[in-house]
Amino acid sequence: MKALTSFIPMILSLAIATFIFIPINKSLKLSDKISKIIPTTSKFKPLFFVVCMFLLLLIIGLLGLYVIPMNDLTYYILTGIISGIGISITVEISPKHHK
Repeated sequence: MKALTSFIPMILSLAIATFIFIPINKSLKLSDKISKIIPTTSKFKPLFFVVCMFLLLLIIGLLGLYVIPMNDLTYYILTGIISGIGISITVEISPKHHK
């Protein structure tokens, strides 16, 4: 039970970041700008972005372990925010979304 309750900050920050990012993305068209930057075909752009998102999470995790002392709550909130924004962008740049 304790393991499930420790992920609540990550899930809440993921949901909040997603709901905040959607209106910002509609007004600033950030996903379209990111889609133009990614140097792959439109079929593989979501996969490329998800891999980059997980690499960023891995780098932040390694920095938290070895360079910057970071407690678990901060790490969960940070990964939730990055995942929420990353999932929103991945859905927006997917080819099925534009049909």
